[in-house]
Amino acid sequence: MDRASSLSTGGVMEDIWDAPGLYDIPDADSTPFIRQRADNEGRYVFSFNMDGFNPFQLKQGGRSASVMAMYMICLNLP
Repeated sequence: MDRASSLSTGGVMEDIWDAPGLYDIPDADSTPFIRQRADNEGRYVFSFNMDGFNPFQLKQGGRSASVMAMYMICLNLP
């Protein structure tokens, strides 16, 4: 993939793969990490999210607790 083919029609981004910055991530040898490979090498990109909240609705006099979740999602499953 190259940057020119990643943008949607009209310059509207509809997917994470439409973001030009994704193709600027360098590999260990300073070449773009996301690129077309002739040898079928897997190049996987993950998204990591962490979020938490107080299940007791942030009451000042209430108990202090938190519930937290962590998510890791593969953005380009084959």
